[in-house]
Amino acid sequence: MERWDTANMDNASETNEDIPVIEISDVKRETMRSSGKGGQNVNKVETKVRLRFDIDRSAKLSDAQKERLKQQIHPSYLADGRFITVSSQTERSQKQNEEDALAKLNRMIAEALLVQKERIQSVQEPKSAKEKRHQEKDARSRRKEWRKKVDRGLDE
Repeated sequence: MERWDTANMDNASETNEDIPVIEISDVKRETMRSSGKGGQNVNKVETKVRLRFDIDRSAKLSDAQKERLKQQIHPSYLADGRFITVSSQTERSQKQNEEDALAKLNRMIAEALLVQKERIQSVQEPKSAKEKRHQEKDARSRRKEWRKKVDRGLDE
């Protein structure tokens, strides 16, 4: 199984704990009929997958991680304040929907447990540096002004 995408997590501080990977054995799995792709197959086969992850009973999370998850996960995904519920019905196969839902769950947990670095306030530019920059701009402007064609004032 692939790990979740960490491209958006470049700003992570070095104090982040290891983010656990949730396996299918760690969640309660439900299947139901999907409203997605599948034609007549949609009416016969249960391809939609819903995964429920119990935060409080998880052995993979520390107590601090459990509290952070409860604070960071959007309430629409939290059932009873302790279950993260994720579903998928985009594919025709139950197995693919299960993999998709598990990837969503891992991505959601990873983003919630990520601690962002504090941004450094910008420092005001020193007055001497500002004056030097303006002098260089003026010199550059004069140099370009000299390159222009001279109007000799001769009208024909």
